[in-house]
Amino acid sequence: MALDNTTPPARTSEDDILLAHVLSLNLEKDKQLLTLSAAGIGLLGTFLAAKGAANIAEIVICCGGLLCFVAAIGFLLNAFQLNKEFTDQTLQHDPDSPEVQRASRELYREQKKGSWYFYAGTFLSAIFALVTASNSFETNQTEKSKQLLKGNAEKREQSLVEISQSLSKVERVLASLEEKIQASTKKQVQTGVSSEIVE
Repeated sequence: MALDNTTPPARTSEDDILLAHVLSLNLEKDKQLLTLSAAGIGLLGTFLAAKGAANIAEIVICCGGLLCFVAAIGFLLNAFQLNKEFTDQTLQHDPDSPEVQRASRELYREQKKGSWYFYAGTFLSAIFALVTASNSFETNQTEKSKQLLKGNAEKREQSLVEISQSLSKVERVLASLEEKIQASTKKQVQTGVSSEIVE
């Protein structure tokens, strides 16, 4: 590779302002995605540690989200380095030169990869939240059903006890009536026998 002894074309202040603006916007977007990816890792990690996973699907989805955020951070950090190289190439060469075009393509690819991994991590995080919420709802409904069934069983048992007590009272009343009827019948029989004897 031969040294390029040609001087780059004269740059105007407008070109420098435009380049600075474009680079600033790219850096700001990359910084935001980097920060949000780190926050996504923290959120998923905290949620998984605090709540736990109910099944293998939740673990797979959560780990997929974590890996996507980690990959996004890796690509975005690489984009920062490529951004520096792109800036150096742009300042040293003509904007249409192959070096600048190559650096621009590499930077664009890394930024896109970082963005797509961030979006994938966000999507998997949302799926993880929905699956966890669904499982939690189902668990709560199952617990409520169990409590309701247990309450119904206790009410049935209490009703059976009350019915048994009522039947015992009825049996005692019937036994008492039977004794009274027998006593009355015996008395009538004795009175009837005495009146026959008297006659």
